[in-house]
Amino acid sequence: MPLVTPLSPTTLSTDPHTYLHTELYSRRKDYLTPAQIRIKVGTWNVASLAVEREIREWIRDCEGESAPYSHRKRPSRTSRTIGELLDEARDRLQELGLSKDKDKGSIDLYVIALQEIVDVTAPENYLRPTDSKIPLNWKAHVQAMLPTGYKLIASPQLIGLLLLVYASPKVYPSISSISSSTVGTGLMGYVGNKGATGVRIVLGETTRLVIINCHLAAFQNGTDRRNYDHSEILRRMAFDKVKRDVLAGFPPDGNINAPMTNEKEPMDKADLIIWTGDLNYRIDLPNDDIRNALESFVPLEFPPSVPSEGPASPASFTSPKAFNFSKPSSEREESLDYTIRSLLAHDQLYKQQVQGKSFIGYKEGKITFLPTYKYDVGTLGVFDSSEKKRGPSYCDRVLWRMKDEDEPTAQDQEAKTNSENRSASSFETIRSGTAPHKDTSEVTPIPTPQLNVIRRPRATTLTVEDEDGEDLIVSPSDNILPHLPLPPEKEEESEDVAPESFPQNATVSSSSKSNLKLELLTYTSHQSVRASDHKPVTAIFNLTFPTVNNELKSEVYAEVAKEVDRIENERRPVVTVIIDREGEVSSPARSDYRDEDMNISLGEVHLCELVEKKITIANTGLVPAKCRFKKRPIIEEELGEEMEAISKPWLYVDFDSDHSNGGKAMVQGVELEPGEIVTVYLNVLIKMSDVSLLQKLNDGEQRLEDILVLHVENGRDIFLPVNGVWMQSCFGRSLQELVMIPEGVGGARAFFAAEKRRENIEGQMKEAKYSAPRELYRITENLLNRVKSIVEEDLEKEDGVEKQKWYADVGWPFVRETWGLQYDVDEDETGEDTADKRRKLLVRIQEYLSQDKEFEFEKWSMEDGYTMEDIVEVTAECLTGFLESLKGRVIPKGLYEMVMKGGAGGSKEAEKVLEALPTSASPIHANVFIYLTGFISEMLATLSPSSPIPPTPLTRTSTTDTVASSKSSTNPSNRSSMIKSTARHALLKQRLAGHFAEVMMYKPPPVTSEKGKTAGNRDSMLLGRTNTVIREKKGDEERRRAFLVHFLQF
Repeated sequence: MPLVTPLSPTTLSTDPHTYLHTELYSRRKDYLTPAQIRIKVGTWNVASLAVEREIREWIRDCEGESAPYSHRKRPSRTSRTIGELLDEARDRLQELGLSKDKDKGSIDLYVIALQEIVDVTAPENYLRPTDSKIPLNWKAHVQAMLPTGYKLIASPQLIGLLLLVYASPKVYPSISSISSSTVGTGLMGYVGNKGATGVRIVLGETTRLVIINCHLAAFQNGTDRRNYDHSEILRRMAFDKVKRDVLAGFPPDGNINAPMTNEKEPMDKADLIIWTGDLNYRIDLPNDDIRNALESFVPLEFPPSVPSEGPASPASFTSPKAFNFSKPSSEREESLDYTIRSLLAHDQLYKQQVQGKSFIGYKEGKITFLPTYKYDVGTLGVFDSSEKKRGPSYCDRVLWRMKDEDEPTAQDQEAKTNSENRSASSFETIRSGTAPHKDTSEVTPIPTPQLNVIRRPRATTLTVEDEDGEDLIVSPSDNILPHLPLPPEKEEESEDVAPESFPQNATVSSSSKSNLKLELLTYTSHQSVRASDHKPVTAIFNLTFPTVNNELKSEVYAEVAKEVDRIENERRPVVTVIIDREGEVSSPARSDYRDEDMNISLGEVHLCELVEKKITIANTGLVPAKCRFKKRPIIEEELGEEMEAISKPWLYVDFDSDHSNGGKAMVQGVELEPGEIVTVYLNVLIKMSDVSLLQKLNDGEQRLEDILVLHVENGRDIFLPVNGVWMQSCFGRSLQELVMIPEGVGGARAFFAAEKRRENIEGQMKEAKYSAPRELYRITENLLNRVKSIVEEDLEKEDGVEKQKWYADVGWPFVRETWGLQYDVDEDETGEDTADKRRKLLVRIQEYLSQDKEFEFEKWSMEDGYTMEDIVEVTAECLTGFLESLKGRVIPKGLYEMVMKGGAGGSKEAEKVLEALPTSASPIHANVFIYLTGFISEMLATLSPSSPIPPTPLTRTSTTDTVASSKSSTNPSNRSSMIKSTARHALLKQRLAGHFAEVMMYKPPPVTSEKGKTAGNRDSMLLGRTNTVIREKKGDEERRRAFLVHFLQF
């Protein structure tokens, strides 16, 4: 593929790294391919009734996987059940054109928007948490109704609002950046009895899709309040920021250096918004006129259709002999369409859109169905027969808005004009009782009653009806909109005026800027569903959107990189890079790097395992070449600050010893004479102390991917992509994650693997399997048993224990200075590198823990010559790193001040921390803390034998022995030994407590005074302040240690 913009040395005068990504962004159309999914959106106000079983009646209706109802073999009338009667009713409704569904393909996204799953008028439902069984029950019924393999990707709830989004196995992998949000607009403008729930997903790494389920303010005269609710939802609904932004991982403006923020993302960032729910907009016509106009089109009931307990109860049924449905004539269908158009001319929602007060820019499909509200529960088409007799309205809607939508074409404008003309004609028809036709000389009457629009004068007191049928008396002086003044009164118009614009009857929206196309296939209500006072509404869309083709993207990236290299190579001097590939024959890269893979693969990267790669840089030019690795902005993981570095913190780059002086060569570079070469070492070592990086690698927030920029002065820059595969570890996780790993699944590595992580979190990580992590049990038990074996064996020796490492080096095996295998010693007695030898054993222990395998210490000892002391030391280091890397530590940040008080106070203050631990963190934290203090106490007892000198064998009688023992205790030698033993025990206790306190409890970050500098690096004139900081830090250490000592039992 040709480059969009020809490259030249001038165009690369800026940062080549930035230019490479900017050019890749400008060519995004070369690797974006169209994809299409089908979305089914359903909305239903269930009126706080237990109607979960009715979900199949409208969600899965006419989707192609089963034969249409009209083609089913019907049983004899004498043996039909109520369910079969409903099936036959649905068939007849489809024939009448009241239940249309064009969808015959599979659905990729199911969007189910429910309102009033609980009674939102009951104060207890929004003053306390909603019963969790209710949404779980809905989810269970919906999941059972869907085909196998569909996954629930989001389910935000706001009291009575529940939004469920399910994805098919085909489209699920292309969905990312899922975020949910809720906005309450009810009482006082914030309570959740009214409001909205929202879900934002990103499709194909390119398209933000936002789905809103709302329940706006009620009442016939509540239009202004509904507009206010809509504006508040738009203003306050926000989602988590998409880190890898739209259009293949780049910011919309292509500026990759734009700083990332933690701010929420507003709704206006969405490429497409689908807005559904109970919008509650009514029809501004007298109730009787609406009912009279619709009377001849409402489907007849099963005879008889008499409510058993009023309109709010399901109707009673007897087996009918036949249904009273008639085949619709073309004249009748046309009359129904005219009637609906005429009613919609007075629809509040359309009027607010025309006036620019609400839902500006939103589109809606052509409404061909009867009003969805309000019916007697249990009936097909009996409008509210209660005392209130609420007027029929189109409360339940599905709308959409596309960002940067294309302007309508001339053909679209003509179709819209014809639609408006037909609507205007129907407006006149409904007033005159005649149907429009071409021949104006003849007028054909239609059986549609005349609408007598009555203008009623403004009342001094408004009587409005709430959702549960009770009257609310509202004075006109009371403003029902919070924080908004009363609108000025307007004089009533004496005549009806046709609106300037009628419904758009939209079917397609497209955006050439974002390559989006939304096609409406079906927009219908489900009149046969009788379980609520609302009729469900569904809409089916085809959405075409661009998605990233990773293969094409890699090709484009390679082309841009090669072209950049070629242009840069025209400048002199010239160097050639040779990558040492293990198991492969290395070959020098040509100056233009064509057909050369410059990717440096690190392979699998394990915790604490040193991975080393070598590259050779050769001066293949005719003049000296000075080269160095170029710095660029990097985010420092621990402090979260931006810093200048040549690579990410986990990658260490250095020249060989012949050219480097510590790290000086990395800053100043090296100068190569023609024909001279230099070797560069790339080392990756993820240590247990790299807590922040370790946790982000496990969570997938950080990847082992980087690009080194080798800068040749007065030459071209060479880009060297570096990548590795992180192997999941049990280190760097939370206690809650670890206790939920079941036995037999392969440990944390298999459980948290990238392809299984989401499934396990949704499926298995719901309850704790253990009271504390199994990894902690395994490592502490092995460590304690081996220390006991060493101590017991040494106690049996005749020469005593004073010279043994565990006795002489107080704090062994946890204190670093007491280790035999040290990291900073080049070779041991056998000539082997001690650092490599120790790290090799450390990696083995960690790998076996992460894979849930039993340790093979005896095998490792025989193969590599590890002593028992070596194994104990490395196991102790592994335990220390495990505790230090825990998310939040055993005692989290929230209890830090209590820990400081407990360390400075007595046992009662310390006990308060233990009492607060289960509630402030979790019971698992309390279990682990108690277990560890018991482990430390037992380790303390094991390393502090009561008598370091073997006692004299007993040869006398018990009485004599008692006297001898009494005398020997007064012996100066024995007294000195006891004093020495007591002092050693106290020192050991302090060291163990201090060591474990630093890794079990939260510690505040180091005090910083300047960017990238600690307080200790300040000028000498600030020495007093620096000393103060050091003393405060030391005091904190002492208090943490004192706090832990309170819980040690030996």
